[in-house]
Amino acid sequence: MEDILKDINTRISNLSVVKKHLLNYSKTASPFHRKRILREIKSLLEKDVKVKGIEEWIKNEEEKISSEERLWRANFGNELSKLLQNENLILKGQYPVLKSKFYTIKISFEIGSANLYWGNESELIASNIPLSPEKVYSAIKRVNDVIMKRRFDIKKFLENLVIAYKRLISEGKEKVLLTEVLREITILQQPKAFRENPVRKNFVEYPRYLFSYDLYRLRREGVGQVRLSVATFDATTDKSTAIWVPDDEEGNGTYYSYIQIEGING
Repeated sequence: MEDILKDINTRISNLSVVKKHLLNYSKTASPFHRKRILREIKSLLEKDVKVKGIEEWIKNEEEKISSEERLWRANFGNELSKLLQNENLILKGQYPVLKSKFYTIKISFEIGSANLYWGNESELIASNIPLSPEKVYSAIKRVNDVIMKRRFDIKKFLENLVIAYKRLISEGKEKVLLTEVLREITILQQPKAFRENPVRKNFVEYPRYLFSYDLYRLRREGVGQVRLSVATFDATTDKSTAIWVPDDEEGNGTYYSYIQIEGING
């Protein structure tokens, strides 16, 4: 008796999950997300969950999704490209990797999502973005606005760079790891509120991609006293020893490990 009741309760629970998936399916536009829902339903059917006519329905839906996927793939890049033109960004590349200026967009049609990176997949900015042109565009616009529209005082940045460098340089050393300089500059750039009360709500983030872009702007202005050392191949795979910095506005860049400021010695 107990085993029978347990089996009934399990089937009821599984049917409830199937119902939930079917309701979500009817509200989901993306064929990639619908495909994932069908896989989840099929896995439940393998557990001896019987629903009259559902196998035939799944077969028909899979055929429709297959044709939708082809159309979706063709339209996705075109629609995203049009949206990015609003930010004067040009979309390049081929699926699954697309590029626009400093950004890399890695597409997963199987999962139905995209990841947004700074540079050549050097820094993950946003993950699991729903795979729609509007959602991906919004993610790029959001970070692009932060990078491009924030106030930047090149003299103040250079001043903080020198202070951080002086703190880290020791006797006999001629260069310092960029990642160590980033840590020091992050503290130097904190507002008065944080210095007076160093709690999380007063802390202003300074992520690696902002530091990367600020170094690019400094180099673009031709500040010759600041020299960066190109990272070794092994160093490029270790975030603690290398930072990707743009070379130009087209998204080309180089990994650097060390910084040297002429006239300042350990």
